[in-house]
Amino acid sequence: MEDTTEPEQEPPKIQQDAATGRIQQLEQQQGLHLKLIKTEWNQLERQWQGQSPFPRLPTPIATWKRVVHADSIALLNSLQRFQAPGYILAELTDAVLEEWTKAARLTVLLHCLDQIEQDIPDPERRTWIQKLNEALRLQHQTNPDNTNLYPNELWTPLKKNHFEGMELLKLCRANIKEKLVKMVLTAQAYYEELMIVAGQQWKEPSSILEYVELLLEAMGSSPELEEALEQKETTGYW
Repeated sequence: MEDTTEPEQEPPKIQQDAATGRIQQLEQQQGLHLKLIKTEWNQLERQWQGQSPFPRLPTPIATWKRVVHADSIALLNSLQRFQAPGYILAELTDAVLEEWTKAARLTVLLHCLDQIEQDIPDPERRTWIQKLNEALRLQHQTNPDNTNLYPNELWTPLKKNHFEGMELLKLCRANIKEKLVKMVLTAQAYYEELMIVAGQQWKEPSSILEYVELLLEAMGSSPELEEALEQKETTGYW
């Protein structure tokens, strides 16, 4: 006679223990991965060329603020050598990221103003943009920490004139600065990968404008990349 007895179900306690064990194993693997990442970053201290001490992990935000202010280029060089730049970028606050990219964002803005100055047909408006362009440069030279990238006397007329039809200039606006912050750092940290996405031959960009142009070209080839950069949140999204 066929045995129709149903097999005994595994007791709930055993099932819970098995699930807990799998979770703990996953956490251990993730913990080991993070430990290796931190170790790899800390080993870059040997190649550090900054004036301030190398920001070994874990590093408090106050230390990151000092490093990006004093050694932004040295920190960028370390980030480009690191295999997981997104880990470092995700650790930083919006304020730190904005400070780190301020000079680069100013460079992009000044480039746009130079283009307007060259192309604008109206002599009166050309004189106006020239004065504001020079004022921004002088302010950055004399007091870089307090350079205002968003003076109303510049942006109100620019908005009225539809930003002269310049998409790059639109990215310099205050209300979407998070996007340009992310673009500047993404372009510099992942330029090797971006060259592959854009289908370019190997050539390291030599200026922030070339980095941004490379990123824009890659965004044209990758809707996923463009969608990621459209996210307003910066902390944790790299």
